[in-house]
Amino acid sequence: MRPIGPAPIQDPFRKRLNLPPDDLWGKGYTAGAMNTLAIAQDADTFNGTLYGGSVNGGIWMRTYDGKSKSWGSWKLTTNTEAYSGCQSIAKISLSTDQQWLIAGLGGVSSYLSARGEIKDPIFIASRKKNGHLTWLDVLSHHVDQ
Repeated sequence: MRPIGPAPIQDPFRKRLNLPPDDLWGKGYTAGAMNTLAIAQDADTFNGTLYGGSVNGGIWMRTYDGKSKSWGSWKLTTNTEAYSGCQSIAKISLSTDQQWLIAGLGGVSSYLSARGEIKDPIFIASRKKNGHLTWLDVLSHHVDQ
């Protein structure tokens, strides 16, 4: 069997995501569980994109071709320099016009507990016609009160 994604992230750093009992330096995997799904689909062609937000593995996407009725492979979307949020995704949602994807971040889980300070709990991406995301730089738009 060959994994096709989404998949857990392997993390070599102790106590960052998990700690397997047989290796004190954490060469194990996170849970890889999916927390949330969102789909964008064209009503005429049925072409679409399925987005999945995982517990510790970021946001994944998979396109659907309505003509051939086939799915593309899973691709990680939160692995770009423009994305600076955590990989723990609590909720994703699409705007009603399907032009924006909003990601609500969750607490990062680790060996000892689920915890983590999240200064910027929401990230936003614009959607291209092919389903790919362009992450906005929300950190530079903060207003101090």
